[in-house]
Formats: sequence, C-alpha cells, structure tokens
Amino acid sequence: MGKIRYLSLLLLSVTQSAALTSTEISAFTVSGSYSATVNVNQSPSDKYIITASGMPDHAWQRVNPNTPTDQNYNLDIPKTPTAQTTPGCLPMGMIGIARTGVAIFNPLTSSYLNAVEGSDAETFDTCDGHADNRGTYHYHKHPSSCLDGGNVDEFIGVAMDGYPIYSPKASWKSSGSVAVTTADLDQCHGKEVNGEYRYYMTADWPYVLGCFKGSVIHPTIRTEYNCGSTSGYDGSWGYMCSCVGDDNNKSPETIRTSTPLIFAFTGLEDIETCIGILEQNDWDLMKSVTSVMPGNDGGNISPSGGEPPPIYSPMDVEDISPPPYPKSSFVGDVADAVPIFDPSSAAGPSTSAAIPSTSFGSAKKSRSGGGARILNFKVEYRDQNVYLSVPDTEPVMKVKTLLSEKLGIPSERQHLRGWSTRKTRVEDDGVKKDFSLKEIIFKAMNTLFSQKILQELHLPKENTLFLLTPDIPNPTLIKPRQENDDLENLTLTEALNRTYTLHITFSDNGRSNTYNLNMQGCKTIGEVKGDVYALTNLPARHQIWSGWPEAAKDDSMTLGCCGLSIPTHKLQLTKSNIVCRPKRNDVDIDLENSDDDDDMNASIDDELFDQDDRIANKQTLLSIPGQALVNLGLSQPIPDQAQTYSVSLFSLVPESVKDEVDALEHFTKEFRERYGESHPVFFVGSLENALKEALQGRAKDRKLLAIYLHHDASILSNVFCSQILCAESIVNFLSANFLTWAWDMTNDTNSARLITMVTRHFGNVVAGQIRGHRPDQLPMMMIISRSRATNEVVDMISGSLSLDEVMMRLIHDSESFQEQQKADIQDEEERDARERIRREQEEAFQESLAADKRKAEEQKRLQEEEIRKQKEEESKRQEEEQRKMAIQEVAATQIPDEPSESCKLPVSCLRFRMPDGTIKSRRFLASEPLKHVLYFITSEGFHTEDYKVLTTFPRRDISQLEEDRSLEELKLYPQETLILEER
Repeated sequence: MGKIRYLSLLLLSVTQSAALTSTEISAFTVSGSYSATVNVNQSPSDKYIITASGMPDHAWQRVNPNTPTDQNYNLDIPKTPTAQTTPGCLPMGMIGIARTGVAIFNPLTSSYLNAVEGSDAETFDTCDGHADNRGTYHYHKHPSSCLDGGNVDEFIGVAMDGYPIYSPKASWKSSGSVAVTTADLDQCHGKEVNGEYRYYMTADWPYVLGCFKGSVIHPTIRTEYNCGSTSGYDGSWGYMCSCVGDDNNKSPETIRTSTPLIFAFTGLEDIETCIGILEQNDWDLMKSVTSVMPGNDGGNISPSGGEPPPIYSPMDVEDISPPPYPKSSFVGDVADAVPIFDPSSAAGPSTSAAIPSTSFGSAKKSRSGGGARILNFKVEYRDQNVYLSVPDTEPVMKVKTLLSEKLGIPSERQHLRGWSTRKTRVEDDGVKKDFSLKEIIFKAMNTLFSQKILQELHLPKENTLFLLTPDIPNPTLIKPRQENDDLENLTLTEALNRTYTLHITFSDNGRSNTYNLNMQGCKTIGEVKGDVYALTNLPARHQIWSGWPEAAKDDSMTLGCCGLSIPTHKLQLTKSNIVCRPKRNDVDIDLENSDDDDDMNASIDDELFDQDDRIANKQTLLSIPGQALVNLGLSQPIPDQAQTYSVSLFSLVPESVKDEVDALEHFTKEFRERYGESHPVFFVGSLENALKEALQGRAKDRKLLAIYLHHDASILSNVFCSQILCAESIVNFLSANFLTWAWDMTNDTNSARLITMVTRHFGNVVAGQIRGHRPDQLPMMMIISRSRATNEVVDMISGSLSLDEVMMRLIHDSESFQEQQKADIQDEEERDARERIRREQEEAFQESLAADKRKAEEQKRLQEEEIRKQKEEESKRQEEEQRKMAIQEVAATQIPDEPSESCKLPVSCLRFRMPDGTIKSRRFLASEPLKHVLYFITSEGFHTEDYKVLTTFPRRDISQLEEDRSLEELKLYPQETLILEER
C-alpha cells in the first residue's frame, strides 16, 4: 500500500506551460544601489539566457567567514516548461535564481540535514541569505526581509526548470491575507493557477521546491537520479526529492557519517566527489582514503577514466556556512558542501585525475577582464631567501616545484607557512591531523593543497612565505646554478655521492700548512670542520674560514649541495683572535672527581678571560658528566669522561649592574662575544620602556615583545643561542616582527630582580610560572602582546624546540598579533577620524566666528560708508537747492509785470501745465522775448535744465529756442498751452 502511495506521488501528467510573462521578465531588475546585475536574453527561440553577477541587491552582513563575490552566472532556462511524468530530483546547490540575480539553493546542508530549522540550522543575515566559501550569496528560504515587498502574488524568481517562483501571499488563498503552506501545494511545492503552474515559497519545509516539476535544460544540472526514502535526506522534515543516485543499499545514516569522514580526512573541497569515491570503493572508508593517494591506481574516481559517477553534478553546489564558529559535530567541522560549479560554463563536469581536483573547471577560470596576475613570493628558508614570480593561474605546486629546483628539497617534503589572503585565512599546507590514518591522510591533504590554483587563495601581489622541513634534520640546499657550473647536469643524488677535493691552507702565527682532503658530497660542512679539528687541534669555534661558496652559510649543509668547485676547491683557515673575541665556552671547569677526594683542578682556556673583570660573575652552579663536556666541543680534552665535574659559569648580566640599561648593555656585549655578530637586536633599556616601545605606540607601529630568558646552568643554552636564536631566519623574523628584550637568570640576584619586574608588569601568575622554572627548563622566550590596555603573555617558547618548531611558533604568534593589530588599527583610525571630525568642527566653528566677525566689521564699514555718502549727497542736495533758489529769486526779478486786461497792446495768453497736473495762466506782451517766459517758469521752481517746455502742436521744446525772439515771432500769440515735462 505504501509503495502504491509513493508511486502515486511521483506520477505527473505531461503538460506544457507558457513561457514567463512579460511582467515576470520585466521584474528581473536591480536598484543600481549595489553591485548586483541581472539581464534576461529572450533572443533564443527555445530558452531564456539569464546572466547575473549573483551579488545581493541589498545590504548584507557577514554571518560566517565568507564574503559575496561576483559569480558571473550564465543560465539556460526553458521558455516553455514541460512537466515530467516523474519528478526531477533537486541537486545540492542552485535550484533557481531570484529576480535580482541571487541564487536560490535547496534547503539541505552537505550532510542532508535541514539548513533552515532545527539544531543543524545555518546562520543567515537580516535579508535571509548568506555566502558560501566561493562567495556565492544565496537563499535557502523565503527572503521575506529584503526581496519580498509584501505584495499579493509577488514574483520572486524562476526555477531552473522554467516555472516561476512566487511569494507565500497568493490571491487564491483568502485574497492573500493567509500565507500559503506546503499543505496547499503538490509534492513539488507548486500549484496550477489560471492554467499556469507556479512554485510557491512557504515558511515550512521544504520552503521553496520539493522537486523539479519540469525538465531542466541547463547542461550542468542532471536531475534523472533516484529520490525518495533512500536518498541522503532521510525525510524527517517532510517530502523532498534529493539527487543522490542509486543508493538503495546504503542507509541515510551511512551517507551522513561516511561522507563527512572522507571529506575531513582527504581535504577534498567537493562533497559530491567524496560520495563518488565512497561509492567506487563500496563505501569502505579505509579504501576510499587510500584510493586518493598520489600514484595509487585506485585514485581515479571513474575506473574508465571518463565522466565521474553520475551521482553528482557540477551544479550541485552548497556553501561552507557553519553554525556560529565554535559549533562542531566532527573533526573538520563540515557544514555545507563547497561550491564546485561554474554556471557561466556549459562544459559540464571534467574528468578526474589521480587526485580529484577541488572544482570542475572553475578553479582555472581566468579572472574576468584580463589575463593572469603575477604574484611575487619571498620564501625564507634557514639562512637564505628565495624570490619567485608566479602567475596566479598556476597551482601551489608550481611554487614548490620552483623551490625544489632552487633548493633541492623535494616538493613532498616542503611545508610552506604564511599564506595570507584577502578574504579568509587559508590553512597552510602540510598541517598534520590526528587521525588513525595520519600519514596517508597527511600526504593526501598536502597533495590536494598543492593542486589549488593560486587565484583561488585571493593572495596579495607581494607575499612572504616560510619554508619548513621538520622531517629533514640537516636540510641540504642547492645553490642556484651558474652558467659555467660543472654540476649543471648533476642530480641531487649524484652530487651527494660525488667525491670533492678540498685544498685547505691553514695559517697560524706566520706558519702555513696545506691539507688536501677528499670528502664525500654527503658530508656536512660541520663534519669537515670536525675533521680539521682532528688535524690541527683547532676547535671549530675558533676556526675562521674563507673561500666557502656564498650559499654555504649553515654547518648542516652538505658539500654536494653548497656549490663547491670541481675538481678542487680552495679554502683558507686561520685561528680566531680569542683574546679579543672569546666564544661561547665562557666556563671554568674544575676537574674534580666526584667519586674520590683527589683534587684535580684544571682551567680550560684561562687566557680567554680577564680574571679581575670576571671574578665577580663567577659562580659554581652545577655538575656535568665528562662525556657531556666532550659533546660540547671544549678546546681542552677531558681527562676522564666517566667522571662528573663541577662547572663555574659566567653570567651574561653581572650582579653588580646598576640598572636595567646597564644590564642590557652588558648582556648584548657578552652575547655578541659568545655567539658572534649575527644575533637578535636586543632592546637596551628597562622592561617598562621595552613594553612602551613595542606595544604602546601607534597601532600600525606596534610589535610583539619577545623576552628571552637565559640561564647558563642549562645545557640547552649554548645550543639554543648558537643554533636557533642566532640563525639568520630567526634573527630576520624577530627583527621584522618583534622587539626583543633579554635577561640572564643565572645569578639568584638577577633572577629575583626579573621576578620583581615581571610581577609589576604581568602579575603574580606569570611571575609564579617563571619562578617555578628550573634551570634545565630554560632558556625560554616569552611572547608578550597587549589587549584591553593590559599586557599579557601569549606564548612561552621552550629552548628545547627545534629551529623549525621555534619558527612555526613565532609565525603563529605573529599572524595572531597581526589579526589583532588590524582591529586595533581600525579602532585607532576610527578614533582618529572622530578626533579629526571634532577638530575640523572646532576649526570650522572658529572660522565661522572669524567670518562672522569679519562680516560684522564689513557691515559696520559699509554702514559708515553709506552714512558718509548720504551726508555728502545731502550736502550736495542742499547746495543745489540753494543754487536753484538763488536762480529762482534772480529770475523773478527779471520778469516784467503782467499786462492788465485792459491793455491795448497785443497780449499773449499762455497756459502752463505743471508736472503735477496743475494749470497756471499768465499774460505776456506779444513783443516780449521768450526768456521772460522761461524766467517765469524758473521762478515757479521748474528749471529748464531739469524740465522741457513743450508746445502742443506742433510739439516742440521752446526751452531750446532763441531766448531773445518775441512770443509773436515764435507763434506763441495770441495764446498757447505749454507743457512742463521732466527731462
């Protein structure tokens, strides 16, 4: 019955649906406020081609270590969706695309668990999305916060089979007032509305799609695999058809447990590739891990060497979006599967080599907009630096291959540290994991990391790496080949097996001796110096050599790899000036037999010391077996190696020093005399000043403080100082990344002084730890950082560690500090920005005050100027009025009396229309001149210089006529109307 019910769920009628509507197509758009792009190409007759950046068209937050990046999508979507008779399974990853170009993923994690709800739920930002470790931003559920505008029948996007995806508010259910649920939909999570099929997003499982209703035409998605109760998804949340292949003999539990195991063991970045390897090996975990070993015949994923097993597709994408970082259910902390497909490519999956690649074709995809970027690498190894330039389209193995050519170290034995990326921390290669198949897994992971494309690591242009070889006690470095080098065609094995002739000239007190020594190429320089000691009785520490090749900087280097001349190499040997420059054996050994009462006192190299200066520092501290003294390489033979001798030591810091400055000056001087010029630069000053100099300056100038604690009673002190602390790589790294302060705890007084200083600066806990260290537990380096205005000890590096181990610890401490320093720099920049804004505001306020003051002064000046001008104008006006009044008075006196009405002489009657409209009349004798009329007008206050005197017809200005002509001549007789008009 259950089988029939299951089959009934799968049977669907074969129907066709119309293409996306014009409204739906026009909805594919972005706001332009962000870097999102999307476009729908409708030109092909059978499909839409959707191109998009895949970037969110809204603000996003970092909820995991990943950052959204441009995905350059190029998707084929059918124009006329065709329903299938059986549902299509959903791949791990993209099942659709939103109208803004963001990917829509299925609801599962890589372990086939619910990514949206429950204890395995992933973390999403406020817009219901997140990015995976390839930068693919995507939604697993309804993006209700930012993409959905809350409208009824709102178009969200399109599934890969061409059917549209809508929001939960549908007009067919309570007019959109009640959200659609899975119970309202078919098993593929859709419904036919008005003859058209649609998917609906819901708040309950499976949130977006349950299966593909239609056929998918994008070439890199394959949906024909099985689905149902035997899929990786166990159905605990409800129905969803997940592509897993024909795994009828495998339980969901087997898939969920074995897949993360091989994922974590091998470091493969493609979860589906892991499943393929497990299937090929009948789900035997041991065989699966072994099959990916380099050179193993079982390494091919596909036995035929062709297409990988059809249980995964390059479109099966999921992200690494772990729950909040501490959460982990298994080693490796596997979350979603790593994305492996390139939607912009239709090439399909690539064939697999002996070691599965980390992606199918996308890894080597050149960056958009140009060719390969050249990355520069400075690789520090022991006492030399190697400089490389590599295109970022090359794999990590290219760097190792170039180093192998230059240094002669096989690539599989190289461990590169210091990879730094712009996005997320990249795990350095060669890091061993504590698994039961540790060695196999280590080799597989190392090889897989080597196949990574440099472009995938998002490296800056300039890089500094550190080459470590912990499994090579005496690393052999090959000198770069010279044009005329006879070793041009020699392999490393041939060079080590070759016999070299050393022509050594030994000069001592004016005498010269010559030695011709035949040495095998596998012999180290240190062993040669030991053989010369046997010939000349000159200890290696007192040997001054010249003539060694430039690459021969380390006594552990072999003759075959340091670049000796063939057939004979000439060397010169002299004795060091031990009176002026004593070496590291600053000890007095009292050859006192501890088993009997015979007093045997012998002083070794007494001429090395000035007893008057040194006696205050001399202190008998310990007893050492004679054999141990022989191993130290002392210049005088030990009478009986079976006996135990008391050793008197000389402190690097005498008890009589006045202060810390004097102590550090003495320490530096003595250290240089013991161990040579190549040593860390010790800060000469108090511990308090060292802390201020290193950790209390500007954030960008801060360094970690390394405190070296020395004790001459420890047998490790000489070895650590000479072989590790003075190694060029350590010296250079400390100089670049640390400020180094030192102290000698040999004397009890100095030890107590150090405890007092440490208590004051670091507290009683750290002081107690130092107090509890026995002399044989020293020397030691304390690494000091500063957090929340408090000095704290972040690491204690023991003197018993090897050079590589010390370097690894220092690199780790430096990288951790740099992460903190970046945050401190950002905080400081923000404080500076706030202070700058406050300062700019204060300056703007002061400038505003000054501007207001200048404006007030200017206004006052203008007002005063205006008053002055007004006074001048008033004065001129008054003068003008007085002048005109005088003219009026004179004009009035010049006018004859007005003729009477009874006058018998010809009389001209003139009417004057004043500017204000009033009319005045006056009689004049016709024989009177025109000037009498003008005098009359002037006497009335209308000066002819200001007013025109116009006749009515013809219109003329009589003030411009001859003043002596009579009115009769001017035809102003017997009467006339004159109009006064302002000029």
